[in-house]
Amino acid sequence: MVTSTKRNNLLRSLPGMSPRKPKEELIRENGNPDSYLQELIAMFPEFPTKMMHCLVLRYHGNYYKIRKTLLSAGWKPANSSHSFPKSHDKHLTVKYFYGPEPSDQHKQSIFLHASQGSFVSFFRIVNGSPRYFLCYKEYEKLRELQLPGPQVPVELEFLSKSIKDTRTRDISWIPTSH
Repeated sequence: MVTSTKRNNLLRSLPGMSPRKPKEELIRENGNPDSYLQELIAMFPEFPTKMMHCLVLRYHGNYYKIRKTLLSAGWKPANSSHSFPKSHDKHLTVKYFYGPEPSDQHKQSIFLHASQGSFVSFFRIVNGSPRYFLCYKEYEKLRELQLPGPQVPVELEFLSKSIKDTRTRDISWIPTSH
């Protein structure tokens, strides 16, 4: 059982709100999928954007693999930049990530039968930039906490159960800067 003091200390120590990790390091760790997508679109300007979106979904946001697939299919890049990660995009693979912020009514229905410690994550646009949030149930109330990305840090051990989003993912799960 985690005491409220220990829980509060854990919450204060989360990356993104901590002096332990600078913001630039968090951006490198979590990547910026919007910039990866925009970079791919700029790299292959002749390739239809909607088809690029389909490739992002098909390959779960593995931008390196998408680039490699397009090159092997004979598409010529407009530039030779290839600094894409060789991993899946967490926006498309983290099962409890709900993409754009659900409405208050939808949040209530998500947590209707959930036990204490149940959680989801989502993003909302704040001042033109995506911000990630954890929404969790504590003492029959829904609480929010800002996160550095769509995945919940391991430091939040007091959370007991993720609530999986079973909806079909689409390109809107990847936030875009405004």
